[in-house]
Amino acid sequence: MAEIRREQQGDRETLFFSGELTVQHAADIAQALGEAVERAAAVEIVIEGATAADVTFPQALCAAHRTAAALNKTITVRGEREEPVSSLLLSAGFLRHIGCQGSTRKTCLWLAC
Repeated sequence: MAEIRREQQGDRETLFFSGELTVQHAADIAQALGEAVERAAAVEIVIEGATAADVTFPQALCAAHRTAAALNKTITVRGEREEPVSSLLLSAGFLRHIGCQGSTRKTCLWLAC
């Protein structure tokens, strides 16, 4: 089971993701991300205690990041270097040394990884 916890402080929302970050929970993950981007000017994602992850998790983060960028909002990620997310990002080709191809601001969640 994926666990999603939220904390709001002013115009900043923090989402804590733990447990199974997999396709079985993709709808809940995407919904939480969408609501956070809608409500807050800045969204921080904290990955802690993930027990499983598949490609749907970083895909959902990328989709939320693109939406936020289009709305001049920000998303940051912490905990992406912890397993199993770290090896997933590497094996699935998410890690980058330049920004997202579609972004005119050349931003990307995975630049600092």
